[in-house]
Amino acid sequence: MDSYLKMGSDALKKAALNEQAKAYLMENEALFRVVKRAADRYIGGESLEETVPKVIEGNRKGLKCSIEFMGESTSTAAEAHAATDEFVRIADVIHGRQLQSTISLDLSHIGLALSADLCRENLAAICNKANDHAIEVIVSAEGPDRTDQVIDTYRWASTRFSNVSITVQAYLHRTREDFADLIQLPGRIRMVKGA
Repeated sequence: MDSYLKMGSDALKKAALNEQAKAYLMENEALFRVVKRAADRYIGGESLEETVPKVIEGNRKGLKCSIEFMGESTSTAAEAHAATDEFVRIADVIHGRQLQSTISLDLSHIGLALSADLCRENLAAICNKANDHAIEVIVSAEGPDRTDQVIDTYRWASTRFSNVSITVQAYLHRTREDFADLIQLPGRIRMVKGA
């Protein structure tokens, strides 16, 4: 059984970085079941409605959670706006259900791969809604090829919104210097191991 979980974990890592692999996993029912079983330890669910009970349970145990609508590298402005609308809905649900949760997001999910301006417009909409409800928005780390864009966008957002924070990857060689720069900004810094 452990070998199946390892296989699922390895597949998740590959899928996270490869759109074709992601599509293959989603279309292969048997493989998807293995991957989903491995992922269930780390994700709330396939929908916000499936996720909320897990957040409530985590809150009951004294844990603050983070909700993310997973996705990255949207290929159209319409997809980026749709993702933005979902993050705004997440903020409303967190507030309405009185959940102890942040919102985490990939900037490429809300348009960074298309346009810095589109991404900033969408991030502003999310941060404004989240700020209305006193919810923190955490910008997730992405691939090393996007680190400069992610940090530049976070730098822009941190001077405009008091509820935005950033994630950096501990294993990147550049993180020590990035951290020294980011610590000067007002938001929190979440340090992760990285993929």
